[in-house]
Amino acid sequence: MEAAIAVERRRAEHLMLTTEQSRDGRNSAKTAPVHGGFYQRPVRAFTRLFSSFSRSRHRRNRAIEPPVVRKHTEPLVEIVRESAPAGTPFTWSTPSQCPRSIAPCARSGHVAVLVGNVYLYVYGGYARGGVHGVRFPEMWRYHLLTEVWEKVHALGGQPPVATCSQSAVLFKDSILFFGGTTVPFGTVNANDVTMFSLTTSTWTTVDIVGDPPSPRFGQAVALDAAKENLWVIGGTDGHSFFNDVWRLDLQSWTWECCEIGAPEQELDPRMMLQILRMQNQEEFDNNINMEDDDDDSDEEMGIPDGVQHEPGAEGRDAVGNAEGGVLIPANAPCGRYRHEMIMLPQGRIAVIGGGWPFPVTGARIDAITLYDTHTRQWLRQPCRSAAPAKEIPLSRRSHTCTLIGQNVYMLGGTDGNSVFPWEHVWMLDTRTFVWHKLPNPWPIPSYFHVTVATDEGYLVTFGGVDVKGTGDGERHNKVCCLPTRIPSLHELALQAVVTRFGNNADVLMECGVPHMALGRMLVLGDA
Repeated sequence: MEAAIAVERRRAEHLMLTTEQSRDGRNSAKTAPVHGGFYQRPVRAFTRLFSSFSRSRHRRNRAIEPPVVRKHTEPLVEIVRESAPAGTPFTWSTPSQCPRSIAPCARSGHVAVLVGNVYLYVYGGYARGGVHGVRFPEMWRYHLLTEVWEKVHALGGQPPVATCSQSAVLFKDSILFFGGTTVPFGTVNANDVTMFSLTTSTWTTVDIVGDPPSPRFGQAVALDAAKENLWVIGGTDGHSFFNDVWRLDLQSWTWECCEIGAPEQELDPRMMLQILRMQNQEEFDNNINMEDDDDDSDEEMGIPDGVQHEPGAEGRDAVGNAEGGVLIPANAPCGRYRHEMIMLPQGRIAVIGGGWPFPVTGARIDAITLYDTHTRQWLRQPCRSAAPAKEIPLSRRSHTCTLIGQNVYMLGGTDGNSVFPWEHVWMLDTRTFVWHKLPNPWPIPSYFHVTVATDEGYLVTFGGVDVKGTGDGERHNKVCCLPTRIPSLHELALQAVVTRFGNNADVLMECGVPHMALGRMLVLGDA
């Protein structure tokens, strides 16, 4: 069956694209014409694709599903023709809420994972209200194809109490949660590992061997699925900011401290700017003119006595002056929270962004800090811009970084000034470490949001603080989708049929949709 589908898809793609790249078995094009002729050929390929479903299953078991596609060819052809333009790469869409769907409340600081390329699972978060705000110890899931929200009711166990700025990853048939805080932030922090089983819908607190990291929130995690390791770096307890490195063995459930690090206390903003200038040798824009402050004393700048800040301190000057884009050994980055981590090939983890909860304006992400999980060493990878103007994204925290293929997509974030519009989408090619600023800005630029990537190359965002709202920002519960490449004909066909007929199983089967495709098109409660 899979072979037949693959053959039909390749034939359709040959008709559909004249310039084609193959990326992990899915089609991706350098050019994406959107004129009418582009969508005429997928119509014919759509019919062959669904016919192959039916013919193959009919040959294997004639009693299961007769080939009924022919009698419904004309309406299905029209459906595909009408809905196909929605798949244009780098065009944002904001799906409208399904009338029978009850969406979760507007929130920020929540976590999300993609399950089976079908559901977006969302847990936790925070919103204003009451004396200290409102937290959400609840699980929701969003069906990507039908755009239906539904609340997930657990059948046993206790969910995590610390629901703000925690971490979550999908591991096998469960969602793992670590860390987090309650409200007021930093008063009660967590360091336990909680697991939600997707098969039994139960919560379990995992029994861990060894000393765990200190309670924290705003840390970043990366899953090494091949070796079944969960890596944790940084975070805060509300007073100190960590740069330690931890590894959780998911086979033996054992914690290992790989690097103790040196927690840094919250400092004056001017002190943080001085540290960034020493560490990264970064340029600052006109918002903060550091040159005017060269004659300021340490006391005037708020730098504590005894702090070494000469260029050679901590070995950071040599790192900042790297040339040729070559990896350079480096010391651990300064303590931070709300940064992002991406697991790269060769067992290296990229740490992108992060900071402290006060404004840091003008610094650029012109280098990426890497942690080598094999050698247990820090490295520094200089970056450059693909644009002639040498545009490089500004430093930020509370953003998201999502890996699709070999590209990292960075969305949103804040520099501590909530009204600054981070609407641009940045892409970092991890083969060359070149930054690209993509067209079509994010319609709801946010921070403290979540982003996941689908197998078809869609970026899906939910919630966060909308920086285009009022001066202090407003939380929202909007879903936004961005295709980073032309979707496959199979995906376009599924979207077209669901858009026209909804997710009624009987209707979809009557239209010739095979059983194996129904799993993507039906909400679990309707299956």
